[in-house]
Amino acid sequence: MLKGVENYAANGAAAPKIKMKLMTDELPGTVVELQLGRKDDVNYPSGVHSHFRAFTTVSNEWEELEFDFINIPNGSLTGPGDIDRITILFEPESFNNSTFYFDDMKGPELASVSIASLNNSGNILGQNFPNPGSNIVSIPFSLTEKQNISLELYDFSGKMVVEIATGIYAAGSHKIELPVNDLKAGHYMYRLRTKNQVQIRKMVVLHGN
Repeated sequence: MLKGVENYAANGAAAPKIKMKLMTDELPGTVVELQLGRKDDVNYPSGVHSHFRAFTTVSNEWEELEFDFINIPNGSLTGPGDIDRITILFEPESFNNSTFYFDDMKGPELASVSIASLNNSGNILGQNFPNPGSNIVSIPFSLTEKQNISLELYDFSGKMVVEIATGIYAAGSHKIELPVNDLKAGHYMYRLRTKNQVQIRKMVVLHGN
């Protein structure tokens, strides 16, 4: 549940802004939308409480977006106290292959939410261990069905550094060993692309003197 949503869904200059850091290889002016709604009703408009929108201003650089309130859709059956789902739409109604990274969302207070119940419905990309890593790290992931996957490592400029794994993997739990001793110390992102999901996590490489 999110608390204080009604303050953000106020159509006025004094309303606080939902903020999020984002990087994409799309051109400046790309539309990013948020929908606040309910997990138990994913239908539009009944399960959506409110819409918010922002536009990117740079390409291949991190920036902090501020989302403006758009509307509460006609036919919404969701009140501010019902919200437990945030849907992020990157370039809605577009079917391109652009890449988006996002982090550090700020907005309504998160009162309670069951992350496990969200993850159980799909594939899961776990956090690498150890993190920070200096020699070899393990990257765990699990799949709900046999499918083609790709697992890649990127630096924070968005450049792919290593293609970690690719191919068809069986349903169940997997763990990939990744040597990082030859990588420069710093922050990286690894991305798991599966049949109908893309998941991203951050990792740190740290070498001793």
